[in-house]
Amino acid sequence: VMATLETDIATLATPVDEATFADVTERVLFSLAALAGLAQESVVRGPSWRFLDLGRRIDRATLLVRGLAATLQPIPTTELAGPIGEVVLAANESLVAYRRRYRTDVDPLLLLTSLLTDGANPRSVRFQLVQIADHLQSLAELGDVTRSVTLLQRCHDHLSGVSVDGIDLAVLSERLDELEESIRTTWFAGARERRTSLLYAMSRE
Repeated sequence: VMATLETDIATLATPVDEATFADVTERVLFSLAALAGLAQESVVRGPSWRFLDLGRRIDRATLLVRGLAATLQPIPTTELAGPIGEVVLAANESLVAYRRRYRTDVDPLLLLTSLLTDGANPRSVRFQLVQIADHLQSLAELGDVTRSVTLLQRCHDHLSGVSVDGIDLAVLSERLDELEESIRTTWFAGARERRTSLLYAMSRE
């Protein structure tokens, strides 16, 4: 899967015609879906898998929050709310789930509820935060996760206590960035320094 991805991405880095672009892009999406399936169904749930899924969950939450901020904050006019909402839901694999649950035209507030606070929607921010909490709890056996847990709770708190249209998505995005940074510095900063030292020593030889 990775070899196919590398080949296709290299192809996309060069000028291609429209038909080739569409074909290669479809293969990239197929490979990414295959990779996600392998990670979820075939990888032992050890620390390595948890770090992999942690990154995936944080990335998904961050991209979703920034996408919602760019499209639905402030709420668009009535004429634009429906078309924009459908695009946002489709981009986040939630259009069918929205239709099944609400059985209405796309309403911005219901959309924000579905993608921000609905813990039953595997694409929502709330769902990502719950999964992150589970990973941090398991990784606590290997290191100090206190700061990360505190920052995660701040993200949870930001989603609670106000209506969905009152959630400041810019602030939530900043808090997700802080959470990502705390995980990176806790678990990977030392590894980067050791790797840099090793490369320096090898270059001296």
